[in-house]
Amino acid sequence: GPVSEESIGRPAAWQELIGRHLRSGQGGEQSRAVRAMEAFAERAFRRPLRKDERESLLSLFSRRRRDGRDTEGAVRDAFVAVLVSPSFLYRSIESGRAAQGGVYALDGYE
Repeated sequence: GPVSEESIGRPAAWQELIGRHLRSGQGGEQSRAVRAMEAFAERAFRRPLRKDERESLLSLFSRRRRDGRDTEGAVRDAFVAVLVSPSFLYRSIESGRAAQGGVYALDGYE
């Protein structure tokens, strides 16, 4: 028959991405979830999150929690949003700082 999720050991990747933040005991449930989402998104996007990206992840997490998802499920939904984001799929130049001749000055994240 089906095996409950709790009876299966978590892989090391889960522990690195989610577990160490959610199980840290520091701060409330939402602040631990936010740390997990931010750490994952910054790694996926290869740069610090912008304020609007951070707010979007928090909004998605909050909506999923209101819809009855548990904390881990809501964080997973945020991870899916990160993985389908153009910021993950494509490396882009976001600064918009065009130099003469159409040459862009890149920063350390571009």
